[in-house]
Amino acid sequence: FPFTIACDPEGKIFNLYGVSPGNLINYIAGFPKGLKVIFKGMKHGKFEGKEMQLPADFLIDKEGIVRFAHYGKNPGDSTPIAKILENRE
Repeated sequence: FPFTIACDPEGKIFNLYGVSPGNLINYIAGFPKGLKVIFKGMKHGKFEGKEMQLPADFLIDKEGIVRFAHYGKNPGDSTPIAKILENRE
């Protein structure tokens, strides 16, 4: 990608941008999507960070202005890569 991707296993960036951990209801809502990926042969990797953390995606320009933000409602609710790429400029 022509931009930096930051992972946040300690949750520092999540806290700065107000991304809260989920709860059991959020996880139940994401269960159908989770089953899909399991049936495709994907497995959960090493447990790290906060397992109940909901996803969030931000595009921040060189001046530090947030140009795109998405706060996930369940574990599978991340922005599709195509949408990130179309919003990158």
